[in-house]
Amino acid sequence: MRHLQKLIFLLFVSISLIGCQDNLDRDPDITGYVVEQTENNILVASESAIDLSSNGGVRNFYQMVWFSNPP
Repeated sequence: MRHLQKLIFLLFVSISLIGCQDNLDRDPDITGYVVEQTENNILVASESAIDLSSNGGVRNFYQMVWFSNPP
């Protein structure tokens, strides 16, 4: 009986982990230039600037996003 419980538990965990891999091969949310790189991360700046001067911000604002474990 104990072996059956272990088998059911391992089956459940395996199915759960397989479901976590659905969106690994999707298009990136941002495209641009790598401006900084560490061992496991990259910082990507957007290709085009956004003008925020009408709200008192800077004229050339570039969105930046850190990505973990890049290919």
